[in-house]
Amino acid sequence: MSCNFEVIPHYNQIYLNSIIVSLIFSSSIKELIENKMLEWDHNNNLFKEFIKRLLKNNKNHEIYGNIKSSQLLSILEPKSLKRTDWIPNYISKVYKLLNISYLNLFYDHINNNYIINIEDKIDKKPDIVILYHSKLNKYSHTFINKYNKIYKKDYNSAIKYNSDTYGINFEGIDTYENEIKLNNLSYKLENCFLSNNHGTIGFKCNNNDYIYNYFDISSISKCSIIKYNWNLKRKHIHKCFDKKNCNLLNNNYCFSFENNDKILIYVKTNSNLNSNSTLTPLNINIKTKSKKETKSKKESESKKESESKKETESKKESKSKNDKDYIIKVLVSKLKKKE
Repeated sequence: MSCNFEVIPHYNQIYLNSIIVSLIFSSSIKELIENKMLEWDHNNNLFKEFIKRLLKNNKNHEIYGNIKSSQLLSILEPKSLKRTDWIPNYISKVYKLLNISYLNLFYDHINNNYIINIEDKIDKKPDIVILYHSKLNKYSHTFINKYNKIYKKDYNSAIKYNSDTYGINFEGIDTYENEIKLNNLSYKLENCFLSNNHGTIGFKCNNNDYIYNYFDISSISKCSIIKYNWNLKRKHIHKCFDKKNCNLLNNNYCFSFENNDKILIYVKTNSNLNSNSTLTPLNINIKTKSKKETKSKKESESKKESESKKETESKKESKSKNDKDYIIKVLVSKLKKKE
């Protein structure tokens, strides 16, 4: 696909623009949606129709004029029409609307816990992994703290949030690699959303790194999308846009991939793999045992072992005794015959 950024979304809802950019300009996500479109029925919602039109012709300015941001937001979150701040669950709601399977994953680097949002459908091989890493995202702490409180209060209730319960294995999550694995399926980092006031998002188009920034509703800047290496493994500096070169109203447009909270989007490398089966907890006994129960169990096992030994010895003695009696009987019989 060609990386054509002639027409860029410019609604006054900052993060709605970021999500639209990720859907229509990220190569892997665009390809994924185009495959999903084949499964969409004819009674599509407005959001699906909107994305479909953009993917067919993203150079058409009129699409944004014909469909208002309030119409799109009313589908995602009716109560958020007046909000312009970051609402993380917008991302998963958009994927759900577009029939894209996803896994919301919270990684706790302190306790090395992989925590799943069980309110969502849990898929064996989702199209997308949404990662909230505790080293990169303060929002994740809210969910992680909630999990830890449940864990301390009731282990049996907390275990259902743990990825181990569903037999899900991860590689590369702890160090937020550019490529991770979920149950041996490969996923590549495609988007990085920043929670700043410009709706900054890093995305990939034809294996090149770009960033999108929202500037001002009154001016569409030629710097809204620029090439920029947003690799999270390298050191980033605080970068500001030049007012004159970017045709901006002021010099306050800056961003940093070093400090802002980040939400990472990983896309399955082969999006044609079916992902239509959900995970259920493994058939394991997750009941916790107290020290008394453990001690009692050990004592019981020890007692059984002791009784088993006694029984074996008794049988040996009995057999030995029977053998002696038999020999005596034979000898007596022979003596009688001689007489």
